[in-house]
Amino acid sequence: MRIDLPLEKGVLVGRTPIEAFPDEAGYIAFANAMARRRGRPALHSVFNEMLLATTAELNRRTSRKKQSRRVREKVHALRLAIEDGTRLKPAIARLYVVTQEEADDETKDWFGAWWDKARQVAEAHGLQLLPVSYMSAADFDLGRYDSLTEIRSPL
Repeated sequence: MRIDLPLEKGVLVGRTPIEAFPDEAGYIAFANAMARRRGRPALHSVFNEMLLATTAELNRRTSRKKQSRRVREKVHALRLAIEDGTRLKPAIARLYVVTQEEADDETKDWFGAWWDKARQVAEAHGLQLLPVSYMSAADFDLGRYDSLTEIRSPL
């Protein structure tokens, strides 16, 4: 559920616009980030619980919070594969972490800790969560990538 609040745009009348970004690439990146933030695929609620509850638990630890910030910069996208079942009635699923470079040990450590927590939540809902997989620009499979569902980052 979302709550949208109106903003009185009249306060902007007569004001000189301030450029937010130095070039078009900045505007495009911002627009894409907002589109990803607002758009959500139809998924069983267990996925939200896995992502939000387990991430919040990890980020309560000071060392993991700092690690999370570093890992977030390395992750391009998170994609979900429903290996068995459907998005609304999943039986087996797997998280794919998409990175520009080969996933480093710190990234694998963070997502390994996340998976340890997330699979317990998943099992409580009758979902088998397979170990995290990684995709990078070096070993990119476009067909596989397109078959996966993009999800919001738990970082």
